Amino acid sequence: MSFSLHVSNLSPEQVAFSYSAAHEAMMALHVFHDSKHHPLHIQWVINARKNINPALKQEIDAFSFLFKRPVVTFWALQGAFCLPII
Repeated sequence: MSFSLHVSNLSPEQVAFSYSAAHEAMMALHVFHDSKHHPLHIQWVINARKNINPALKQEIDAFSFLFKRPVVTFWALQGAFCLPII
């Protein structure tokens, strides 16, 4: 599966990428749930798991199906295609 994004008819002012708080939260939950694949964040996960409210931990576990796999983003797809901006 692939897609093309043509931005050649747009001015640079019309093209923007921004931060997503929702995406950051999903990525943090993914790392919290599956720290063995994220060794740089193990200390953060250990501290977070020590300090988390048990009820919140149950909620995270209940909804873990949403973030067990990494969330695919535009940036993760960069290697699959190239976007020339003219």
